[in-house]
Amino acid sequence: MKRILIALLTLLALSVAQAQEIVEITLPPAETASAAESPRRILRTVPGDQQPEPGRDEIAILNPETQEWEISQSLLTTPPSRPVAQLYLEGGYTWMTAVTLCLIAMLFSAWKAPNWVKEFGRLAMLIGFLSMMVGFYSVTDLIQYSGYPISFTLLCGGLRVAFIAPLYGMIVYGVSLLVHIGLKPRI
Repeated sequence: MKRILIALLTLLALSVAQAQEIVEITLPPAETASAAESPRRILRTVPGDQQPEPGRDEIAILNPETQEWEISQSLLTTPPSRPVAQLYLEGGYTWMTAVTLCLIAMLFSAWKAPNWVKEFGRLAMLIGFLSMMVGFYSVTDLIQYSGYPISFTLLCGGLRVAFIAPLYGMIVYGVSLLVHIGLKPRI
């Protein structure tokens, strides 16, 4: 059974893998700023090829009306990395502290009362999701009573912050499952 599962996962990984190819696109001289920039390297995803070194952060989109390639800079950038302390404060100090106390209680119960390990993990996950629901309720209440339109970017920033505490609670629950599995033979 394990061999079949490993074979299926390997096939899935191979079918999902995609390679990239670099395509040279030459623009007419009127569209370029200088003659040195006329040939451009564009990164395009094509299944089945080997991955070359990526070029500039440019994308090319084929315009269906004119059948010409439109070249633009990629707007996809990596988000800034945040230190753990900043994530802790953004997730809500009281909620994150409650989840951390569940983590400490879970680690202490692994030593004194191993049957309680999973329960503290579940409590941490519940507190994380409760914080998200309370945050969603207060934000939607504020949006409804203010009556002002909210931009999608601002809403996504709020959703990112709302998912910090549940994510931390799920990590604590995962740790509790691993500790419970580690303690299982001794119980």
